[in-house]
Amino acid sequence: MLIAHVADTHLGYMQYNLEERFEDFNDAFREVIDKAIDEHVDVLVHAGDAFHDPRPSIKALKFFREQLRRLHSRGIPVVAVPGSHDMLKRRGMPPLSLFDDLGLKLLTFATPTAEVKGVFFGGFQYLPRHRHDSIIAKLREIELKAREKGSKKVLVLHQALEHLLPIAYEISLAELPKSFNYYAMGHIHNHHVIPYGKGVLSYPGSTEVLSVDEIKHIDDKGFNIVDLSGDEPTIHRIRIESVRPQFRYKSSAEELLALAEKIRKEIVNAKALKKPLIHVEVTSEVDRFTYEKVERLLQPLCLKVRIARKIEEEGYTATTVTELESISVEQAVAEYLKMKGLGDKEASLAIEILRTLSLGNLTEKEAVAKTIEEIEHIFGVKSGESEEDRA
Repeated sequence: MLIAHVADTHLGYMQYNLEERFEDFNDAFREVIDKAIDEHVDVLVHAGDAFHDPRPSIKALKFFREQLRRLHSRGIPVVAVPGSHDMLKRRGMPPLSLFDDLGLKLLTFATPTAEVKGVFFGGFQYLPRHRHDSIIAKLREIELKAREKGSKKVLVLHQALEHLLPIAYEISLAELPKSFNYYAMGHIHNHHVIPYGKGVLSYPGSTEVLSVDEIKHIDDKGFNIVDLSGDEPTIHRIRIESVRPQFRYKSSAEELLALAEKIRKEIVNAKALKKPLIHVEVTSEVDRFTYEKVERLLQPLCLKVRIARKIEEEGYTATTVTELESISVEQAVAEYLKMKGLGDKEASLAIEILRTLSLGNLTEKEAVAKTIEEIEHIFGVKSGESEEDRA
């Protein structure tokens, strides 16, 4: 008996408002299905957060249905639990309820057990920590049913364990029943394997990167193929190759341009199939024109460059993020000139002057001031003078 164990696919997530990121999460899940089929698995287990939103888009639902149809046509059923992102805040059916016609067996608080291809599965949807007593009571109920079965047993949960996520956990390892052969977990986005009871517990991790903290584990994004045929389960780790490259750096304002040149060379040499996402944490205030120069250098090679600056004051910490695609002093200058009664033609000329000046050694303020001075001189507009004043 081979089981494919996947979790935290977060389909439908348009991270950073990019259509490409929506497709990245699709690419990762499609690869999971490809490899599960290639490995001739008997069952696919999804341990929660199939979707990023409890009300996923039609496009995300359609994609998920297409992938389940591929499994269904090969006689591979799916056992799943709703994760924290799959659950509506108020009472309602999770989106996974729509796919029972394609062989998806959903384990919930109301229906926490099922037998699929001779294997006993127990589990239920994500529950927050304040419902700890309910979690423990339901686990005991499932364990009693599991003891009646002589078959292999798999527990499927979307909960965080205390020793792995000590701040935001729901249960501890010792509170899990010990009668299962495999514990198919979800919710924690990094890969873990832990011997427990007479079996093995594992988090396969998310299939794509959802936060900058996950970048250090990017090469281990994947899922598990679990062989239950022996006395103890054997886990084969399957890496996802379609994950978009992401890189994280730290820099001072003075070193940012030099770092950008280094990043550019690294990207060119890497020859990756997908344009990378770049995250840079700067330790001090950066002139906007430096951002513009970084943009010119990196933007053709990157999907997005995100520059974050942490601001720390006594008793207060905040992070501001600048995304290079949205940086535009040019727009501000154009708006200023329109306020002065000048039109698009004059604004276009101003932008060309501004771009030329920004390539030099002027600061942001100096370049903007010089641009406005040139335009006012050319078109006879004085600072503080509007079109009405000239009339």
